[in-house]
Amino acid sequence: KDDASKTKSTGGGYTLGQAIFSPCGNHIVYTGWDAGGGGESPRRLGSIYCYQRPCKIYASPIKQLLIDLATPTSASGSGSTSNSSPPSMEESHVCITPHDRLARSPRFCTSPSAGFNKLIYLCNTKGFDTHGGAMGLHSVDWHNQFGVQLNSKRVVVDVVELPSFQSTDADDEKSILGMSFPGLFLNQLPRHSFIPDGRFI
Repeated sequence: KDDASKTKSTGGGYTLGQAIFSPCGNHIVYTGWDAGGGGESPRRLGSIYCYQRPCKIYASPIKQLLIDLATPTSASGSGSTSNSSPPSMEESHVCITPHDRLARSPRFCTSPSAGFNKLIYLCNTKGFDTHGGAMGLHSVDWHNQFGVQLNSKRVVVDVVELPSFQSTDADDEKSILGMSFPGLFLNQLPRHSFIPDGRFI
């Protein structure tokens, strides 16, 4: 499934959603859920009530999408790129989170710094088996000209597997009024996740 970033079409195996434009307007970033049955499921499955369904975040250059739509043979997949070539923002779509089982809800900071924007998203690399669970908050740099910078990924808020009991240390930065942070439990981030100057989430 990680090789979906190197094909011309999802082949019916994914349900797409949560799409947003990049700040430069040249790309669309979106979530792709495993639709079930390798694309052969009688019904395309989404995430409703099943937030444990595998999902990844992808980016597609709008220029290439328009070319594919205008090319009659693009639907056949005959123009797919070679698996030996590294991912490029000129491919039909590039997987931003190939090694994460759950990644969804991409959001951009629209206040660029030196040509870069921040892309944040919810992520749980290992995933979970229950219908819901804790998510982490991850970020990656997005260059206005070259797109996603995969080597800039970092964890902003880690997944909390098991919240600790009350802390007795009043100076503990990880606790509030003696209660430790329970983790992030949400399906989507707010549409406007950054303050106006982009300094805080």
